[in-house]
Amino acid sequence: MKHSTNFIKPSLLSAALFATTATCLTGPFALADGVNSIADAFTQGESSLNLRYRYEFVDQSNSLKDANVSTLKTRLNFKTKSFKGFSLFVEADHVSEILSGEYNDGTAVTGNTNYSVVVDPTGTDLNQSWVQYKTDDNQFRFGRQRILLDNQRFVGGVGWRQNEQTYDSFVASNSSIKDVTATFAYIWNVNRIFGTNSPKSDIEGDTYIFNVAYTGLPFGKLSAYSYLLDAEKTPEINTKTTGIRLAGSKLGSSKNMSYEIEYATQSDYDSRVSNLSADYFHVNGNIAVNGFTFGLGYEVLTGDATNPGQAFTTPLATLHKFNGWADQFLGTPSDGLEDVYVSASTKLSNYKLTAIYHDFSAENSNNDYGSEFDAVIARQFGKNYTLLVKYAAYSAGDIKVDTNKLWV
Repeated sequence: MKHSTNFIKPSLLSAALFATTATCLTGPFALADGVNSIADAFTQGESSLNLRYRYEFVDQSNSLKDANVSTLKTRLNFKTKSFKGFSLFVEADHVSEILSGEYNDGTAVTGNTNYSVVVDPTGTDLNQSWVQYKTDDNQFRFGRQRILLDNQRFVGGVGWRQNEQTYDSFVASNSSIKDVTATFAYIWNVNRIFGTNSPKSDIEGDTYIFNVAYTGLPFGKLSAYSYLLDAEKTPEINTKTTGIRLAGSKLGSSKNMSYEIEYATQSDYDSRVSNLSADYFHVNGNIAVNGFTFGLGYEVLTGDATNPGQAFTTPLATLHKFNGWADQFLGTPSDGLEDVYVSASTKLSNYKLTAIYHDFSAENSNNDYGSEFDAVIARQFGKNYTLLVKYAAYSAGDIKVDTNKLWV
């Protein structure tokens, strides 16, 4: 199971009580979806089963053997009905090898280091387990849970991997002000994608999340945030990240255009030894024409070529979504990263197709980081079945090696 030694941390109670008091501003209780007794809450609860089979192939132009991985994730969960505003949720995952398992799972425990890495370790995890109290304007959730904020560039669930990233935390949100949602989270442990046995399985500490979103603008959603990351055992990742994001699905009278603009600054926090001053910038736009959607984007994470460890980092992000599906830039290089990308997508019959091209370079030097071509085709069959085929081809520049990945 996922580590549970810090599943309920006594020191968070003061923070939870403070946040509860500060967030309960106004609003009547919302019990319309509730039941009349605790017994009814359980007997009328809902359960679900999700099976995700995946084959992944990795070929790299180095001495490592090609990875051939065939895994099945079995997810079972149960949620009670609401009783006087309270509800419970529990979710367990089991990842097993099916047919083949020639790969390095990234845990630094199971060996196979002569193979390319595919971070899908096998095992059973308590993925989520939380209790929630909800009113019309407030929601308080305590326990192991999924936290997905904005586009998951800074706080996400890494849902692409078979073992999801979840958070042992207290999360409070309030929407008593029209068009405004304020979210506070205190996180004492991050359950990472590496599984139970890996020394990289957890990030323990005292991390604070503040995010305020405003949806009253006619042209998009505005978010402001501050994320204070404190890792007890790896203080080199301790950072304070403050930023603002604007994203919308139309510009002016056009409903065929969407955009995203984001800026953040990052500094050292808590027990981090070295000083840090880094910046993040991301802008992209999309336009739909005759059944096709075309996109153009530019993302920058600054660094310092003469001072390693001073680059902008996002250790809690859903990193697979950004900077190429080949996952060559999960950590920002010391001299920063610039990513210029173009995309095209369409729908043919019941199939959705997307292609993306990335051009990578250093932000703080003249290094060429190569390029990448990504493509995916997906189709949903009825309500319960989905098929997806995905491909990533990274061509190395001054660093890394050529990497090809295929998923089914």
